Amino acid sequence: MNPMQKISIYYAGLTKAEKSTCDLILDHPEIVIENPIAEAARLYNVSPSSILRLSKKLEYKGYSEFRYALEAYQKENHATPQNKLYAKVLDTYNSSLKEMNQCIDEEQMLQLVTLLKNKNVITVGVGNSSLPAQQFVYSFYMQDRIGKCIDDTIKLSFLDKAINQDYVVIIFSVTGNMGIYSQEVKKWKAANVSLVLITTNPDSKLIEDMSLSFVLPSLPITILTQEAQPKYLENRSIFFVFIDIVMAYYTQYKD
Repeated sequence: MNPMQKISIYYAGLTKAEKSTCDLILDHPEIVIENPIAEAARLYNVSPSSILRLSKKLEYKGYSEFRYALEAYQKENHATPQNKLYAKVLDTYNSSLKEMNQCIDEEQMLQLVTLLKNKNVITVGVGNSSLPAQQFVYSFYMQDRIGKCIDDTIKLSFLDKAINQDYVVIIFSVTGNMGIYSQEVKKWKAANVSLVLITTNPDSKLIEDMSLSFVLPSLPITILTQEAQPKYLENRSIFFVFIDIVMAYYTQYKD
């Protein structure tokens, strides 16, 4: 993943101070590209440790790896900037939707439809990912099917006691974070539950334990010019588009 994709995936989980440092880098990436960490920290008026901490939060080994990745990204991306705010936001969505068109595997979609037809459906999403997990269940209602959404860690810890091989658990997670799910996934697999992951992180370690996994494009960070303008667009919107695609397949192939 390039650094903008990583920032897009992990931005929501950063602390307020880390977001502030991240925003400074997004405003002036050339400072990181052209300077060692001590000088970059001086120019940003932050501590070197704050930049190092951010680099590691983005899953780089350190500042140097982050710096080189940012430099490579800048060299490869020289798109002409849009002047209108709405055009910048729409361009961000358009680029991700075009990428989504390339990354969805129809055979996997048909396998997912088979699971939805033959299994009891549980969706799981914690924090920001709870909304698409809920939306999937609501959309499933429109297909005259009942599903259940688990949207907090307490319910999650008891789920293994209520499911078996007759269930499919669909996990929505932007980051594909092992910390939340690692122990639960082991329990679900032991119960022969079918597992599906929907994420924007192609490096998620959860993927190897899934019956099916769908890696969707993350929304690129939108670098806008005014301080009051957001630099981050929610990846959840990509999940909602994907849910509509799943429901279209289910409607077409459920019989």
